[in-house]
Amino acid sequence: MSTKRRIVQAATRLFAEKGYLGTGVRDIEDAVGIRRGALYYHIGNKENLLFEIAHGQIASMNARVAEIAETDVRPEEKLRAVAHLLIQAIVDNQLATTVFFRDWIWLGDEKREEILAIRDAFEDQVARIIAEGVDAGVWVDRGPLVVKGVLGMLNHTYMWFRPQGSVSADELADTYVDILVHGLGPGPASAEE
Repeated sequence: MSTKRRIVQAATRLFAEKGYLGTGVRDIEDAVGIRRGALYYHIGNKENLLFEIAHGQIASMNARVAEIAETDVRPEEKLRAVAHLLIQAIVDNQLATTVFFRDWIWLGDEKREEILAIRDAFEDQVARIIAEGVDAGVWVDRGPLVVKGVLGMLNHTYMWFRPQGSVSADELADTYVDILVHGLGPGPASAEE
């Protein structure tokens, strides 16, 4: 494994455990077993590490959600595919996902704007899928906050989901989409009324 890759992996783990602000350059040096000069040679500075982690998380996701939005399947299937994509990314990269969602705000203006632009493009693709369902008469138009609500539910799974738990990532993604598409549904008490 390259030195840069070892640095990024160590920083991802440390940032996830201690937070970006709680992790010093010395912590990263010690975790990788290199000196400051080598660290700076490979990464430039600590903010570059945070940017690389955040960018790595969202750029590939953005490309994949754009592919999903372009498919010729029903809007519900597209939404389900997006849910599976996000939940699986959280499972596969839980430490990096934690760093992304919690610490991207510490990036400097230029790097933060780049991450926000990619995030906005991602949200636009999800909004496009939802609008497609509204236009087809499948869903009711509930306004622009729907996208934030849908993504908030999916994205914040990183805070509590454990892959070794009683529910798989696929089951969780399907449950989320079922709730989104069908609501909580009528319970047994509804039939009695």
